[in-house]
Order: sequence, then structure tokens, then C-alpha cells
Amino acid sequence: KWFASLPDEVTELMVTLARIGPSRRIYLPFEQSFQLTAAVQERGAATFSETKMAWAFPWLINLLSDTSASIYVGDSLERPGFLGDGRLTQFDISLSFPPFGVKYDPLLAECDLFERFPEQTGSIAVLAVRHILARTKGRAVIAVPTGLLFTPGAERSLREDLLAKRLIEAVIGLPAALLPYTSLSFSLLVLNCESTSDQIVFVDGTREMLSKKDGKGRAVLTGWERIAAPVLSGCEETFSCVVPVTDVLKNDAQLQVTRYCRTLEAEAVETLLAKCPY
Repeated sequence: KWFASLPDEVTELMVTLARIGPSRRIYLPFEQSFQLTAAVQERGAATFSETKMAWAFPWLINLLSDTSASIYVGDSLERPGFLGDGRLTQFDISLSFPPFGVKYDPLLAECDLFERFPEQTGSIAVLAVRHILARTKGRAVIAVPTGLLFTPGAERSLREDLLAKRLIEAVIGLPAALLPYTSLSFSLLVLNCESTSDQIVFVDGTREMLSKKDGKGRAVLTGWERIAAPVLSGCEETFSCVVPVTDVLKNDAQLQVTRYCRTLEAEAVETLLAKCPY
């Protein structure tokens, strides 16, 4: 399927982390393959999808599956849809896989009528997170390039604000080469605007026990249910940990998972180094 840009395992992981109920209104900006929309509809929730692609496929899904997804064609950042009285409609839950590597004119943030963007930046990663926060009442699950978790500038400003407001529920690192046509790695941010927390669940989904190679240089996420489990339960696993927000702030607001979820090998090396005289 040429339009299937997301592996099914990634789709299921994101939808599971969102904890979607049948009566919820789900916002899905930056839709491309509409796999997230279809997976949400299978759970009986109402979907509101935004896409820049003016093609017949999403309407065909409505026709063939007897669903009634609300679809808006337009740029989620420059020309968002689903407005009420000139304001952005808010939704119970948001799910999104924004495109990576796209740059916007920084003037977008400066001239935004909805006052979504405190950071003056053209980075779609920062702009997408801010946009989704402005439209979400509860939980949001967002795929982000791993660089968002540690780079300076607007990315750091965003991280510090999310941490100060206790909006980050979980950060999940995933292996490289999961997506077709690229070897870039990415992570999942789970934000919660409804129930803030003084702790963050970090999950290292790059561990060998959670994925496999397909023989063509691609990774397959075989353990997505195990990856979701620590976030849903709040209980630590060998590949996850729960860290106080205050500790993350002291750690230069760095959110990359490997800073907190140490492998047994890394811990052994650190122990040996600590014993060495200098």
C-alpha cells in the first residue's frame, strides 16, 4: 500500500497510549495515510482529521466502512479547520504524526491569530506540539523527531515549559528504521492537559527484546504492547523508569530516554569508572 506510511505496530501503540473511549472526540492533525483515523474509528470514537492532501481516499474510507469521519483539507498550522465562532475547537484527545524535517516561515508564530506559538521558530516539531496543546483538553500522543528532546533554542524553551506545567506523562524512544524510506529515529511524547503529574515515565523502546530486523535493514516493533504497559500502569520495567520532573529540570531539561533508562552494560561501566582512582 503506497499510502501506508506508518507500520501497524506504531499505529496500535499510539492509539493504545491515547486510551481512547467510544464516546470521545479525537483530533488528528497532519494526517497522511489516515491509518490513525481508521484505528481510532475502530474503537468507536468520533474523529476530526486534518490533511493537506486533497485526495479521495479518506472519503472512500467513510464510504466503504460506513463511518462518518470529519475531514478538513488544509494546513493544520497555517489554516486550521474545525473552528467555532472564530476560535479553535478543543477535543478530548489528540493523536498525530507530523511530517519530519518541514520548515515554516518563523513569521507564522509572530502573526498567529490564535496565539498558539510563544516560540519564534519555523520548526514543525515545536509548532506542531504547540498547536496540538491549543486544541486538546485531555491526553495527546505526538510523534516527534528525537532531536526535539535535547536540542537548544526553541526546542529547549518548549521542553522547559512542558516540564514547568507538569504536562509530560511519558517519553518513549523507538528504534531507528521503523518507518519506510527513512532510517531516522523518532520518539513519542505523551502529554496530559487534564491530569498533570510530578513524574515522567521514560520507556526505552530501542531494546533488542522489543523489536527485530526484517532482513532488509528495517526494524519491526514486535513488543509494542510491552512498550505501552509501563505508561498505562505506571510500574517500572527493566526497559523503563519513572523520574521526578524536578530531576529532569536539573538535568538541563533533557528528555532523551537514554539519559534515564540505563542498560545493565552502561550501569556496569559506570560502576567500574566510579571505583577507578583519578
